[in-house]
Formats: sequence, C-alpha cells, structure tokens
Amino acid sequence: MNNKAAWLLATVFLTPHASFASQPIQKACFERLATYAIERPRIPGSWMERPQFDLSPDGDQLIYVERSANVADNSLKDGLWIVDLHGGVERKLISTLQTSSDAADLRLPNPLFSPDGTRVAVVGNRGITIFGLRGEPPNIIGVDDAKIADFLWSPDGKSLAVLLVTLSSYPLRSGYQAPPDWDGASRDAVRHRLVILDSSSGTAIAEAPASYDLVGIDSAFSWSPDGRKIAFSAQYSSAATSGTMGPNIYVWDLGTQDIETYVEHSGPNLDPHWSPDGRRIAYLTADGRDPLTSGLQLVVQGTNGRDRLIISKPDETTGTPYLPNWIDADHLAYVAMRQMECPVFEVDVNRGTGTLLGQQPLSCFGGIKVGIRGRLFMTRQNFENPGEVVSTQRHRWAPAALAGLSSSLRLPWRAEAVSWQSKDDDYVIHGVLIRPNRQRAASALLVSVPGGPAMVTPDSYNDDAPFLPYGPLLSGFSILVPNTRGRGDMVVISKPPSVIERITSKARSRTSWAEWTM
Repeated sequence: MNNKAAWLLATVFLTPHASFASQPIQKACFERLATYAIERPRIPGSWMERPQFDLSPDGDQLIYVERSANVADNSLKDGLWIVDLHGGVERKLISTLQTSSDAADLRLPNPLFSPDGTRVAVVGNRGITIFGLRGEPPNIIGVDDAKIADFLWSPDGKSLAVLLVTLSSYPLRSGYQAPPDWDGASRDAVRHRLVILDSSSGTAIAEAPASYDLVGIDSAFSWSPDGRKIAFSAQYSSAATSGTMGPNIYVWDLGTQDIETYVEHSGPNLDPHWSPDGRRIAYLTADGRDPLTSGLQLVVQGTNGRDRLIISKPDETTGTPYLPNWIDADHLAYVAMRQMECPVFEVDVNRGTGTLLGQQPLSCFGGIKVGIRGRLFMTRQNFENPGEVVSTQRHRWAPAALAGLSSSLRLPWRAEAVSWQSKDDDYVIHGVLIRPNRQRAASALLVSVPGGPAMVTPDSYNDDAPFLPYGPLLSGFSILVPNTRGRGDMVVISKPPSVIERITSKARSRTSWAEWTM
C-alpha cells in the first residue's frame, strides 16, 4: 500500500509539468479520489482465487469477508459480515477477523458454513475460528508448529480436513496457489500436509503420510459426498523417479487409511472436485505440457478411474478454466480469463459440451456457488468496484450486487477493451484504454506497462494488478494498459494524441505497442 500511495503522489506532481496537460486539479479532489481508491472496501480474492463468501445450506444467508484499508495507520482489516437474503438484504458484522500493517500476514479467511448451517468457520493467523450463530462463544482450533492454510467441513460437520503448512525460512505460500516448480525440486523446506481434525475439540483424527506434499490452485482436496474418502492433488516424494510429471491426484480412504493413485496421466494434475452424486471427479490438468504457456484443461473422470473426458481446452473462445464447481451432478461451471474479461462457462459432463453462461465487458467474475432453485452466486470485479458479491438466475444472466459494496462516487473516466495486431502479425495484443471524462480527454496518452506476474485485468486496482493513475486521469491524460503477459517494472511513458487514434483503430493499425513505447 505504501508503494501505491507513493506512486500516486509522484504522479500528481509530475503531470502538471507536461505541456499538453490541463490545469492542475484541486488538491482536495485528488486526495479524495486517492483515499477512495486505497480505502474502499472489497471482497478479497480474484478471478483465479476462491471467492471469500459462502451460502448457508438453506440458501437464506450469505456470509462474506470485507477487506478495507486505512491510509492514516497503514493497515488492512478483514471483517466477517452476514446478510439475510430474505430480509431486505440487511447485513450484520459477525467479527473483525484480523488487522495487519503487513499484507503478508493477512491470509484469505475462506468463510464456510457448517453443513447444518449453525456454525461458520474461518482461517486466521491463530488457526481456525468457529463462530456459533446462536450466540455461542467462538472456538479456536490451532495446531502446534504449523500454519493452517485451508480447510473443508466434512459432509456431516463432525470433522475438518485441514491443510497444514510447515514453517520455513522463505515466504509462506497459501494453499490455493500453485508454485511454479511443479516437480517439487525447490520445495523441500515447505511441506503441505493433509490432516483430519475433530471440529469440536480440534483433536487430530487422521493424517495423510508426509510423503504426499499437497499442491493446488484453488483447493487441493475434496470430500466425497458420503464423507468416507478425500481426493487430493499432491507431489509424491518418489514421483521424480516414476516418469510421470506431477503433481498427481490421489484418493484417501479414511476407513482403511489406504491411498490410491487416481490420475496416472501426465500432469500437472490439480484441484479434484467430487461430483454431488459421488460418481465423478473433475480436475485441472496441463496434460504433460507447461501450464504457464499452454494453459490448463478441465477433465471429468469416473471414480472407477476410467471414462476420462476432456470437457474444456484453453483457446481464444473459452480461455483457461479456473475455479470449477459443480452446479449439479451433470453440469459444471468455471471462470475463464479471455480478452480482458472473465466470463462464466457451463459444461455438460455427459455430452462434453460447453456454453457461455454470461459475461460483462471489462469485468471479472469469481468462483460460482449454487443457491436454492439453481440460483448462482459469484464475485465480480471491475473498475468501479474492486470486489462484490452478485447473484443471477442460471438461465437468465442478470448479475445483481448483494453485499452493498457498490460505490456511490461517480468516477471521472470511461474504459474500454482494445486490441491490435502485433508487428509481425503473429498474434493479437489486448489492453485497456482509460479516457477521462473531460473535454481535453484526447490531449495526451500515458502507457502504463505493468510488472508481473499479474497481467492486465479489468480489475486494475486490487492487491496484484497495476494501480490506476488517478492524477494523470484528472489532469487530462488517457491511460493505456497493454497486456504484456510478462514481468518487469512499472513505467509510464507519454505520447502525443496521434497514438490514441492508432490504438482505437485497433486492427487497422499494424503496429505493436512496443514500437511506440520505445
């Protein structure tokens, strides 16, 4: 947060010196917008991370985490809120979960209702806190000498499957993030272990062997509907000599304590999701290719280990699937990053066909959760709101905000997705062009080249993506944020008005962004 604020202040001092900039803006106006950008509340997470909300089993209540910042004391705060979906969408604060001046100390809480809807559990720095919704005092479950990175309730609510992370000397990774070293070569100092705890006492009931080091993007493990087995993705300690690129997917029988290899195909194979009827498991795989360059595929396979069906491949139409979730026993939903937006797709696992459920220009939707009568709930991020919960009917796409985070402040710009052909015509480059709503909006252009690993996404203000330069926008500049798909430092380069015309002409201009930013 300090770096962003410093960059903001530097920008507002530099822009008035440009010969084509408008008159300096009022300081009070700029400070108001800068504070708004940093402090406005949001639901943490992004289009490839698990959404930080949950629905009660009866569909009557929504619980979510709201993250906010305070510029004065340089801190971040997470609050746990509950909304009565049938009582005028009024919300109630359950607890302030954690406050920190160091963002690295704020782990995603992952709030989850118990299967009977009487309790809510969240992850914090002290372990798992379980809140009773009938006035009971909270119960904290912790594990000595390890951090709890993720958890799931068992179907009967009596147990918790918990992902434990052994402390290390270098930065801790959260359970939903997949490391770049897929073969585990540089991860000896960090272990991700799967343990079953009693949800009342916190007593350990069972533990998977330490030779299985769990790896996942969203969730590395999933309960079977009957609660007798757990599927998980992990790097096995002897996988390097097996000839199969890991991690792979395994099924742990809690009754016999046997662990069987479920997926033997080339990986990486990640994030198993058991179907509601227990007949299939959906998972993500790179099928032996580099996932960073080739993307991931969504696969459904029978629990007998056969009948493997690839139901989504990464391409320009569907994009790489993220956050798959079962709508019912025959349909899956997932989110994809595609051409400066993140639409939602539905797939029929019997026919192997996919359809676009819905999209919104310059918006990213988070993971799907299914309410009563098939109503869908998800997060949405865009320029106006960095994170909010929306809901829509499955067969009539009309997302409506629920959590009350929509801003009443009218932002002084308009944004559009643009694209143009690369210089050698090998591919199309996408980006976001932001224009101020002033009469001199086309007077100058700033090119904002973001660093990595975050690429340009419509939610240009979040914890990972480049920060919107309010000062130049308010001083009459337009901003182009190209999708570089690479890593580097944040730089800002000014160009004359003719460049804007070259960008907005899109395919008619045969120049690459690199040509006119050098």
